[in-house]
Amino acid sequence: MHITKKRETPRRCQCFKSVLVNEVTKVEVATQTDEEESTYSLSEKSYGFHASYRDTYHDHDYSIFCPIVDPELMKSTPSKNKTTKDISDLELTPIKCAVAQFDDDLAQAGTSASQNLVSDEQRVVQMPISDVAETQSSIDDCIYPKNDCTENMETNEQIDTSFDVNTTLDETYAPDFSAISQTDLSQAESSFTTDPLIVIPANESGFLEERKFIVFESCLDRLFGHIRCPNDQCFEQLIKLDKVTVGSLLKIYGTCKEKHHNLIWESQPKIANFAAGNVIIGAAITCSGSSFTTVKEMMDLCKIPFFSKTTYHKYLKKFIYGGIDHSWLEEKNNLKSTLKSNSLFLVGDGQCDSPGFCAKYCTYTMMELESELIIDFETVQVSQTTSSVAMEKMAFQNCLDRIIQEKYDVQILGTDRHVGIKKKMREEYSHICHQYDLWHYVKSLKKKLIEASKRSTCKDLQFWIAAVVNHFYWCSRHSLGETDIFWRTWTSLLYHVRNIHEWEEDGQKMCCQHTTISGTDNQVQWLKKPSAAFTALEDLVTSSQLKNDVPHLVLYCRTGAIETFHSSVLKYRSKRLHYRMNSMEARTKLAILSHNHNVGRSQAIVHRPNKRTEELGTKRTALEHPRSRKKWIVRKIYDAVSHKHFSKIMCTIVSVAAGKIKPTWKSKDELLPANIASSERPLKKDAVSKHMSRFPLPVDEESMS
Repeated sequence: MHITKKRETPRRCQCFKSVLVNEVTKVEVATQTDEEESTYSLSEKSYGFHASYRDTYHDHDYSIFCPIVDPELMKSTPSKNKTTKDISDLELTPIKCAVAQFDDDLAQAGTSASQNLVSDEQRVVQMPISDVAETQSSIDDCIYPKNDCTENMETNEQIDTSFDVNTTLDETYAPDFSAISQTDLSQAESSFTTDPLIVIPANESGFLEERKFIVFESCLDRLFGHIRCPNDQCFEQLIKLDKVTVGSLLKIYGTCKEKHHNLIWESQPKIANFAAGNVIIGAAITCSGSSFTTVKEMMDLCKIPFFSKTTYHKYLKKFIYGGIDHSWLEEKNNLKSTLKSNSLFLVGDGQCDSPGFCAKYCTYTMMELESELIIDFETVQVSQTTSSVAMEKMAFQNCLDRIIQEKYDVQILGTDRHVGIKKKMREEYSHICHQYDLWHYVKSLKKKLIEASKRSTCKDLQFWIAAVVNHFYWCSRHSLGETDIFWRTWTSLLYHVRNIHEWEEDGQKMCCQHTTISGTDNQVQWLKKPSAAFTALEDLVTSSQLKNDVPHLVLYCRTGAIETFHSSVLKYRSKRLHYRMNSMEARTKLAILSHNHNVGRSQAIVHRPNKRTEELGTKRTALEHPRSRKKWIVRKIYDAVSHKHFSKIMCTIVSVAAGKIKPTWKSKDELLPANIASSERPLKKDAVSKHMSRFPLPVDEESMS
């Protein structure tokens, strides 16, 4: 293909330098050539009329259709080959830079081979010919000196992984234009697309939804080996690359032959003054309940640059804690609008950060029983109270006072039988009906039955332990809030265990409400009234303590949902790790947000039946043998836990980092003692000396002489 039409108009060179084209009379576009007014292209059949986004914006051999691009973009001249994926394996034959001129007739250019190339390599963005024609007219009025383009291209260098490889010109090659046909030109025109090359996220959620990749350093070196200097009026090839890491952010600086040192590329966008990747990773560590130490060790094993623990704690205080607190306050407002008009039946329970009586923190949680939504919590440090035992009472009082101040209508409150809480409810919150958690109460009752059954004269009682426990639950559930009904139903157990199912009490005929018992007397170990086993059972059933507790047992209060939450919260704040107060509260908020988001999950259904599962549409269950239960039990399998709500929390954290949200969170670490020691911190030198001495107390040296 040879065009001889002469035009007295300025054009822009493919390497983004401007020249006069008064003497340009032809453009050769099919193959590589050493002629001064030609373009970069391959020595084989051309596919240059179908350029990808990389070809269009970076490569000389497609300069005919190249739009006017900001010189700050990187330039390179990689070799192309349809059958080779790795451009580092190909050889380049650089030539003098020349001016690309095209006419209206040339806008129809293209080859059939270009379609094959795009389908094989799956190019992303191409420049339409119409856009190029419009770009041409925008620079027609400019005048540029011709020598600016060619004088800097006398010596051409190609950068490989060592960044110092010299190449020479091919002065013997004669171009062959027979490869291009009119059919190729017409096919190429219809294959251009107009997808955008670079998509910049419009808001913080865009940074979160955008995919991220792990790139090896050798791959970056191979890519940046083809980059040219972005400095204005230079565009020489880079001879040196300097890589600087700021946490997970990578900055690449390049130096060209002219000693221009410029920032070439950054691996992450910025959120305010923070690298977006560092902010997102720091937030993800906390929101996922992970430990920074574990993540840091994983990154070190993979040789992935990562920020320090000091930086992570700086992120926590600057925006992570504030973003989590902002999300928690929004959740509280939603709960208030949903539950404020209702009469609430709350249940509460405390959880310490470590077992035993040496805990540092106690977190008390309040849950609405019907909806199983957690509406508030309180965390107390042992230094705020007299002992670790008193932490639960203080946390309970602070949490309940805040709920009452927020105008919730609390009618019933269920707790365990904590002595301090019982007294508080009796003296300060008498207007609220106080109920005991049945699980805790039955646990105590069962323990007493087991201890009694271990006596040699009461072994027959072992047969009735499970039945007594089930009967206690049944009495509470069917008492209708009446203490008399509960007590009569509960004491009827003493007739049933003796195989008496109808009796007279206070002139009224009474009977058991169960169906007829099948089986013979030999299969059921009935108790006899004069026996020691029956006497031990009667003492437990009719004990004065249980009778006094009946008013607190008639509303069938159970805190099993809170116990389940206490199990799941360990994902976010493990008892094996120590946290400061700010972390304890933030991680508890994350656990509550996750719990409230997943309340009401239905039982999973079999969708793909096989030999090991039930039939299609059957509700899923699992057969387990817990060590504590010492028997096989059936557990329900529920739908998988959803983590979609964390995307909103992460977006809030990023917005706080960007300064778009001003959280009201305030740190509590500064308000509490640095440690929980009861004595002042000694000098380290004295402590080491005392530790190394064989004497328990310091000894005066003069007295030893």
